[in-house]
Amino acid sequence: RADAVPFMTVERIYFRNDPIMLGCPQGKPPHQDNRFGAYLRSTVIREQLEGAGIPNVTGVWIPPEAGNRGFVVVQIKQSYPGHATQAGVVASQAGGVAYLGRYVVVVDEDIHIYDMNDIWWAMMTRVRPARDVQILRLRSARPTPCERWGWISFRMRSSGRQAVRGRRSSAISCRRPLADSWAARADR
Repeated sequence: RADAVPFMTVERIYFRNDPIMLGCPQGKPPHQDNRFGAYLRSTVIREQLEGAGIPNVTGVWIPPEAGNRGFVVVQIKQSYPGHATQAGVVASQAGGVAYLGRYVVVVDEDIHIYDMNDIWWAMMTRVRPARDVQILRLRSARPTPCERWGWISFRMRSSGRQAVRGRRSSAISCRRPLADSWAARADR
């Protein structure tokens, strides 16, 4: 029936060569809402790290280029052996990172966490992959929206494959060896 549906009449359409865009058009990161989200999510992750008892966390930053989730930088002042690895693993499980987080990079206090060039430099010069990269498998059982609504599980059932619960991420420790004797032994 015609009277049961919404109805409108268009009388005029206006055109402008240089339109005024209101809001934040979505696309490839970074965009405006990624910048705002980076501040908020970074603060939440830092509070969660401190609440978990990780000492000497001096900063947390999620670069807007990461789309607010995929890449987290944690800055610490090293206090004991394994401190950077502990901070990275705990940060990867924090609520602000656990969903869709891929990389957690832990750096020393001499790295400027808001400068990606400094972060890349630390990763390229301080990381020994066999020692400093932790691959975390099956770290979270929270389903993605696709799994929750059945899109992936239907595809998996129809192809005969089993859906694997959990996500994979990595914690990368970009640290300088400590001057103490225990740090020198741990580096060997």
